[in-house]
Amino acid sequence: MLPPVIIPAYQPGPELEPLVKKLLEDPGREVIIVDDGSSRPHSAVLLALSALPRVHMLRHAVNMGKGQALKTAFNYFLVNFKNDCPGVVTADADGQHLPEDIAAVGRALLKNPGSLALGVRSFDSRTPKRSLFGNSVTRLVFRFLSGREITDTQTGLRGVPREFLPELLKIPATGYEFELEMLLLAVRSRRKITETSIKTVYIGQNEKSHFNPLLDSLRVYFVFLRFSAASLITAALDYAVFSAAYFLSSRIFISIVIARCVAGFFNFTVGKTLVFKSRERTAPELSRYVLLVTVLMFVSYGLVTSLVIFSGLGVFAAKLLAEGGLFFASFAAQGLLVFARREDGSPGAAAGRKGTDWDSYYGAPSPFASITRRITGKLFLSLIDKFKPAAGITGFCELGGANSCFFSSLTAGYPEAFYTVLDTNRKGLDLLAGRCPSPKKVALLENDILAAAPAGVSADVVFSAGLIEHFSPKDTAKAIQSHFTCARPGGLVIISFPTPTWLYRATRSLAESLGLWLFHDERPLRPAAVEREMARYGTILYRTINWKIILTQGIIVARADKTGEQAKAISPGEA
Repeated sequence: MLPPVIIPAYQPGPELEPLVKKLLEDPGREVIIVDDGSSRPHSAVLLALSALPRVHMLRHAVNMGKGQALKTAFNYFLVNFKNDCPGVVTADADGQHLPEDIAAVGRALLKNPGSLALGVRSFDSRTPKRSLFGNSVTRLVFRFLSGREITDTQTGLRGVPREFLPELLKIPATGYEFELEMLLLAVRSRRKITETSIKTVYIGQNEKSHFNPLLDSLRVYFVFLRFSAASLITAALDYAVFSAAYFLSSRIFISIVIARCVAGFFNFTVGKTLVFKSRERTAPELSRYVLLVTVLMFVSYGLVTSLVIFSGLGVFAAKLLAEGGLFFASFAAQGLLVFARREDGSPGAAAGRKGTDWDSYYGAPSPFASITRRITGKLFLSLIDKFKPAAGITGFCELGGANSCFFSSLTAGYPEAFYTVLDTNRKGLDLLAGRCPSPKKVALLENDILAAAPAGVSADVVFSAGLIEHFSPKDTAKAIQSHFTCARPGGLVIISFPTPTWLYRATRSLAESLGLWLFHDERPLRPAAVEREMARYGTILYRTINWKIILTQGIIVARADKTGEQAKAISPGEA
């Protein structure tokens, strides 16, 4: 089903009617128009459009702003359109978005249904000054706020995924700033953003645009202004407490610690409630904030002492200079690391990004992989020895085990056991085949674990590490079920997966910011959700979080209570 086109319209001109009619030439296209309180002289074109088939006309009694018009249409779409429709395309009413470009952005959304698709324009000397100014400044501010480079932050032509719309409805903004908040939310929730080049069309000198370069820009930048105001108050409080403590103790480090504790409590509270307006749990955010404050405190101490010693500045002047330099670093870190929105298993999270390139991963694994593999391997061996079936172990089955990092240690510990690997990656399976000293005791099967398990696979120990988090919630549940369909009754099932602790989040954020992150579709999972799904098929024996790996892993061990056919007959849930 084609995504419907949403057009917020305030005082529309004659160019709106031919645009809508052109869009409706596609028999599968529907158009949602929001009359945002237009006055009577402009009602004729809207009245004519409302009579057309496949046009949904929504009306505001008064002008409520573009953001509110979009949210009204989003809500209407979610209530009235079927779930198989992947999302919506938003376009402007002033004729600056051509029908073929709207269709192109719609195709981009269909191709990547979890991504936010942007139709981006090119800007040159022919661009009206008000548009060139607005886009240039907003692009720079957005890059500072988010750390992401977006070619056209003010484009109104966007393909918005269905699963993203409920989150957008919660954004308080109602004017033009809503579109910037949409981009910020997409970045903070690590949603993939794609760009499609479109023609740059301006009618006249863009005089029909209702965007006010001064007032609306101030609204757009208000997130940063809120932070600036809060930071100035925090800085004043920090400086006052530092001055008092230094006057009494004459010790720089002790004074910085006392000042940072007092000002930090104030800054965290204001940042969470007023600046970033986070709805996430307080405890994890506070943990990340304390870590950030501690790091910045030592940096500040180093800067202040260096300025005092090497430049001859007084302590108070050095303090002002150092804290001024750390202001921007603090804002970026709070937005990206402390108060960033987290996926934690939101539907479609894995679909919203490109998949992991497993060929590249197996061909050139991370230099840290050998260390983490040894740690996880030892833990797996201890769990298998502790909970192994009373009758012993005659067979292992590793799901997603191409080029397995556990094969050598497990076959050394249980040399008589048969080892089965199920995976879809041919390269990884071939690499593992080259490491097998006894091919007769190994079966390397190119098999999709989301499909039916191969006949004859029934092992005493079935396990996976770093597998189930690469699927959508429904497919993750299917992957968990596959472990039990491959296990004998009474057999052991062990599943390891990344879990979103503060340490995992901080490490992943750093890796992503440095461009070192490879597992783009990895979706960290809550242990409770995985345990709940595993309990449908067996008895939970043990659970833990492996903190020795900085990308922390949850590990759950269960005893299979059912035969493979019985497990297969159970309808999986979501995880």
